[in-house]
Amino acid sequence: MYKIVPNADGTYRIFSKYTSDLRVLDADSGSNNVQLWEYFANVWQKWRFESATPYDSVSKLVNLSRSYTSSTETANNLFCQYVRYPTYDGGFLPVTAGSTNSSFRTHVDTTNSSSSLGTALRKDNLSLGGETVDFRHMMATLNALRVQTDGNWWQNLVALVGESVIDDLAGWAGDLQQLIIEAIEKTGGSTNSTTFYTKCSELLGSSNSTFTMADLRADLDAIYFADQGNARYDTVAIAYYKGSNHSNRYVYFADGRSKAQFKSDAQKYTRNLLPNG
Repeated sequence: MYKIVPNADGTYRIFSKYTSDLRVLDADSGSNNVQLWEYFANVWQKWRFESATPYDSVSKLVNLSRSYTSSTETANNLFCQYVRYPTYDGGFLPVTAGSTNSSFRTHVDTTNSSSSLGTALRKDNLSLGGETVDFRHMMATLNALRVQTDGNWWQNLVALVGESVIDDLAGWAGDLQQLIIEAIEKTGGSTNSTTFYTKCSELLGSSNSTFTMADLRADLDAIYFADQGNARYDTVAIAYYKGSNHSNRYVYFADGRSKAQFKSDAQKYTRNLLPNG
């Protein structure tokens, strides 16, 4: 039996528990014997254990998407499709964000150990920049922002309200509508404005609501990523989350709108749902 002992410099050393020579025997790797380490006086081989970060997984998926197609636009869409699948693959998503590519999913899942990318990235609480982000939802929203709405009936709707409205509904505005519906249900359809708005305040950003902070961050960050065009998402993610840009996501989202203007935009999507609205 052996134990891993931490060193002061952040590395580790391996000690044998029951022997005095402190030597790990050769390990059989299948065809060759591999010497793991050997102890000489006060000199030992040091080990550094590092787990894969979300940025490593993002980079790996970026590389796979860009080796799959020569089009950077298509590659970024494939990236979004892979992560949003299967949670955000039905309903109106094929119309507003495009269908997901099953051939690319198979390519990723059968390439080396890439099947782990689904587990690593398809999360509603991925830790980025010291905060949690609903990365699956972010990629669904980003996909909708990148893709023009398709379908004859939907094209008529786009002609009526504009693509920007459809994009908003695929992100923050759609989530806000869902929050209003949730508040109506949890107040028993109360028409008392104070009761209703208090419940909305309780739900917004709560882990017990449909519009969590991780969800809100996903909506806002998708807008930032969309504005980066066809840049590599690993490069964008590292600069955004490891830098200070993510701390300014609300300013970026407001885009110069005053409080009154943003209130007007929010009311545009919710006025038909609000009590006494």
